[in-house]
Amino acid sequence: MNRTDLRHELEHARSSDVEGAPIAQIRERRLLNIAPRILLIGLAILFAAASFSGYYTKWQFRDVAPESGLNKMLDGTAMRPYAYRRLVVDTVNAIDQVAPHAVKLFASRVLHRQDGGPRLAFPSFVEGDSSKILRYELVYFITYSSAIALILLGYKLARSEGFEPIAAGAGAASFMLIFPVMQSFGGYFYDYIELAFFCLFLLLARRAWWPAMLVVTVLATWSKESFFFFAVTAYPLLRERKSPPMSAAITAGCVILAGLTYEVARIRFGANAGDTAEYHLVDQLYYFLSGIFLVKWEITYGVPLPHPFSIPWIIAITALVALGWRWVTPAMRQQIAIAAALNVPLFLLFCAPGEARNLSMLFPGLLVLMAAAFQAAALRSSAYQPQR
Repeated sequence: MNRTDLRHELEHARSSDVEGAPIAQIRERRLLNIAPRILLIGLAILFAAASFSGYYTKWQFRDVAPESGLNKMLDGTAMRPYAYRRLVVDTVNAIDQVAPHAVKLFASRVLHRQDGGPRLAFPSFVEGDSSKILRYELVYFITYSSAIALILLGYKLARSEGFEPIAAGAGAASFMLIFPVMQSFGGYFYDYIELAFFCLFLLLARRAWWPAMLVVTVLATWSKESFFFFAVTAYPLLRERKSPPMSAAITAGCVILAGLTYEVARIRFGANAGDTAEYHLVDQLYYFLSGIFLVKWEITYGVPLPHPFSIPWIIAITALVALGWRWVTPAMRQQIAIAAALNVPLFLLFCAPGEARNLSMLFPGLLVLMAAAFQAAALRSSAYQPQR
């Protein structure tokens, strides 16, 4: 029911002889419209908190890794290619520069309990350095906010496929819980915002809002250079509303803009140690040919769980694709296929062995397939319910 209908019913209620009854019905309908949204946001916050906790207890901000830790990134001395991933870091540095002393003092109070112990698990050198406390707290809460944005955008992406709210919500929530498992051998604060931008970009492509796509392209590439390749995967979704030449032009424009954004970061940190990319093809071949990944496990959520390339997950992902593939739209199937064609070779060439999170271009499709599986299961279950 839209606002005009509600207004008409309210006017009818005021002129009705049965005073109060129509108004009560309107209030009930309004509550039925609002309550699911409140519940959705509340559940998104809880599932995002669980996922973020799984990531943070597993990896924190990687300050033990001198080449990629948050401390080095804040100072601009991280090794390439980690030094290029600047959106969150540049944002918190800019806030820190303009924040008054009272704000920084408040941040220090937030970090420490009354007994002097820390509320947040930051490295000891942060707890005693007032110049870093505010920035670490900002990164902490921006990362958590990104997790909330990811689950909401993932839900909207699944809903854009035509799935029911329950199936879309279950798919997004399940993906959030699985995501810390995918952060094998490494997890970073920019992982959540990377995927949030991916989902947002696909939603905008599905609506053909190309000016917003260009804005997202700059921000997403500023966050991580992988977006340069991911932008190509939006083409099938653009084709739902635009002609092939127009879709190709928009996609090409996003790719060019991503390349220019990346080039700015590359020039800016060209003097840092490291290289533009790390080559790992030989390492990857040795790792996968050894077969050790099939039985590996890793501590996630505080308990040993199978590695994402292990036998249980291979079976689960295969079953998921088999069940959900025919339920997604042709455009989304093409998007997943393009993402696989780009991401798998890049993963084998440039990513460390076993780091499943580097298959991130496939993750929006994985989320949608999860929702599709829930949708299929729900429909099959209802089909076999006995008639009463």
